[in-house]
Amino acid sequence: MVKTVIDGIPKSGQKYIKGLTWRSGLALIFSIFVIQPIIIYFNLISNTTLPLQVWITILLWTELSRLLGSKLTKGELFILLTFQSMATWYALSFLNPIRNMYNSISEPAKILGISEYIPEWWAPRGDSLKEILKSSFVFLHPAWAKILGIMLASIFLALCMDLILGYFLYTLFVKVERLPFPAASAQAQTILTLSERPPDRIRALLLSSLFGVIYNFLIKFLPFMLGSLLYGGMVAYTFALPVIDLTYLFDYILPGASLSFVTDITFYISGLLLPLPIAIAQFIGAFSFYFFGTHLITRFNLWPAESQWVTGWDYLRLTERSLLYFYISVAIGLSLAALIIPIVLNPKPIIRAFAILKSSSRETSEGRFLSAYSLLGLYLIIALGLVFIVWSLTGFLFPLWILLLTILGGSFFATYLATASLGITFTGFPNIPYLREMAIFFSGYEKRDVWFAPFSVSTGGISVVQNLLQADICEVKHGEYFTTYILVVILGLLSSFIFVTLFWNISPIPSSAYPATITLWPVDALTWSRTQIWIWSGYLFRVNWMLLGFMLGSVIYSFSHFILHAPYLLISMITGIFIGIAYSPIGIYSPYSSPIGLSFAQLIGSIMSSKMFTRIFKDKWSVYCPLVVMGIFIGDGFMELLRAIIVLIVRSSWLLPY
Repeated sequence: MVKTVIDGIPKSGQKYIKGLTWRSGLALIFSIFVIQPIIIYFNLISNTTLPLQVWITILLWTELSRLLGSKLTKGELFILLTFQSMATWYALSFLNPIRNMYNSISEPAKILGISEYIPEWWAPRGDSLKEILKSSFVFLHPAWAKILGIMLASIFLALCMDLILGYFLYTLFVKVERLPFPAASAQAQTILTLSERPPDRIRALLLSSLFGVIYNFLIKFLPFMLGSLLYGGMVAYTFALPVIDLTYLFDYILPGASLSFVTDITFYISGLLLPLPIAIAQFIGAFSFYFFGTHLITRFNLWPAESQWVTGWDYLRLTERSLLYFYISVAIGLSLAALIIPIVLNPKPIIRAFAILKSSSRETSEGRFLSAYSLLGLYLIIALGLVFIVWSLTGFLFPLWILLLTILGGSFFATYLATASLGITFTGFPNIPYLREMAIFFSGYEKRDVWFAPFSVSTGGISVVQNLLQADICEVKHGEYFTTYILVVILGLLSSFIFVTLFWNISPIPSSAYPATITLWPVDALTWSRTQIWIWSGYLFRVNWMLLGFMLGSVIYSFSHFILHAPYLLISMITGIFIGIAYSPIGIYSPYSSPIGLSFAQLIGSIMSSKMFTRIFKDKWSVYCPLVVMGIFIGDGFMELLRAIIVLIVRSSWLLPY
């Protein structure tokens, strides 16, 4: 069974396993300086992210070390699990300023009048822009100094805020509330299996991985390859199994109602880890919004004039339009209710978390920890630094109290909600939608410069909470985790700077050498420009719908807390509403799959786990279940990576002289 944290700070005298060794360090350097350029290039040719699962890299290093006669410890495997993916997160950091520069001079930005508002500290302007476009080394021009300085300062300040918030919420949700964190716990148990290698568990992991490989090969990989051959080349970068869309059946019975089911088995597998009440609440949230909710919107003719419902709308269009015109606002209200009402009705968990932090200043085997007041003071100083940067970029004209409220309070509560969601669900709730944009819009500030400022609501503390839980399970010091975290960020940013500069030196971006910059960047620029107009106009922030969401969320939480004694049902319902919804880099929420279909798939998986597999395998199922889930994901992810590599090789052949 997965270990759980019983007490607050690890007990004095407890033995720890060193995680950051020369072997794990070498693996991280490999990811940063070898994998990162591949990710950058794949993005330039496909406009997507390389589907590299961290587990594939972990298995590679695990088996390589075994062949060399020295197994990786669970501490080293924890470092690889935590930081292999993080080492590649920053791959596109220095590509983003180039995309900003491209968006600022794109035709949609000019036509919609956005270009005239873009400040010089966000993208180069005028003669500097012309000189940069002709230069061989893009970031060596002086015009980038202020832009990159602001970007790096905001990254590091947000990083420090994430670490502090993550530690506090780890104390609250892991030590006080003892939430299970199903995804993080499953990953940690897989780490223990790979390090200790008990025969029965390693067999379960390998067999499920083999199943994932075979399933992907027959259902996804083979059709993708055959399709490419029939169409004369690699015409697509992604391949998704079809969604069974039954929406058309309700066009005349319940107009506007959406119903669809996913066919990819991996979506059902993730439900095996979910408690049945959580899976039911997720499905209720998705079904009530996208089946009954969209029907009521259509029935009472609430669709705006420019987007009237017509027969034939599929689930994707219904989901996208309902989010844009109604549910973003409702979700803001629901999220605020999920933040405020639990604290008002039951403040004891937060009080206990502060008490634990206050007592954690005692000497432990990890050294002396900061007290609760020291942590809060440090968080306040760092957040004020970020506030000062944003305020100065507006000429000290933007309302200071809104910056303080949003950056200090917004970051805390957004991270609080998202962490609580991940503590009980598999996917979690991404964030409070458009919290930053809503704060700017309702501030009454008329200038546009603040919209481009690094005015962020930081939620990176979510991953810190999960990582600290995994560190406890793998017996790695928290201090070692924090040290490695900072080193990986610094090296990741350095690698991104070097390789983006080299790719520009090979061929300035956009260029035909990088097909996505020619074919897909213009589409993204149009969507980005259109989204700016929507947000600036306040169309997404409909106060009446936000109030409705807040009242609805307050009622749901109060009922579940006092009557059902299940306070996390509201967060589970919000997660179901946003399952299958992604926040794109161009600043808009859009569906990539069916919320009803995904939540139903996880519900089926949860029912099978709790009602069938638990009875068949008895107590062993609690041990095997995380391994089965992770194994299938590993096998499926390996084949997805293989497909991406084939696409990468084919697309790279465009540069050949023959």
